[in-house]
Amino acid sequence: RGTAKLDAYLDDYATLAAALAALYQADFDERWINEAVALVETMLELFEDQAAGGFFYTAVDHERLITRQKDLFDNALPSGNSMAATALVRLGKLTGRRDLLDTVERTLAAASAWTRQAPRATPQMLLALDTYLGPTKELVVLGNPRSPDTAAVLRELRRRFLPNKVVACRDPSGDAPKSKSLEPLFAGKQLDGPEPGLFVCEQFACRQPVYGREAAIEAIKSPAT
Repeated sequence: RGTAKLDAYLDDYATLAAALAALYQADFDERWINEAVALVETMLELFEDQAAGGFFYTAVDHERLITRQKDLFDNALPSGNSMAATALVRLGKLTGRRDLLDTVERTLAAASAWTRQAPRATPQMLLALDTYLGPTKELVVLGNPRSPDTAAVLRELRRRFLPNKVVACRDPSGDAPKSKSLEPLFAGKQLDGPEPGLFVCEQFACRQPVYGREAAIEAIKSPAT
């Protein structure tokens, strides 16, 4: 009935943060990024093992236990550490925050012995590793996601298998609230032609943008994308 009776665990923070990052890339409501960033910042404060890397299952302010467990194996559901790495790497690629990516690196290092010895037991961690190592494209679309031309370009992005990518979209003429966390990704990008504009970037270094529905779809079909 709207009242939390128990403290959340690592899995709760990590899975919800990863889901919010994915939800942003579905509807491009930037408040989801704000919520995801707030969750991972709390997750880092409460669960991170700053000495050895990775995350404990219980928070630092949890009830006193004999030991704090650190689960690295994926079972029917991915482990909290795998989902923490997944959430952090997605948000790090979207926001350009080096501190989040550094935490991913420490988490991957903490799990490295198990990913080598038992890769079938750590598939989600390996997916996070693949995204971290890249190359990961940042595909930035400028245009109203509900306009026919921009919607067609977004459909093409979703239809094609483009692994290791993050997608951001913003209506430059809209008045929807903007997330400060996404400002580095959108910085310096303008709609200097017909909608939509498509910027294909990697580590925030972008190729020459293309403008208009047909040009953007052709760019998406390019093997370089």
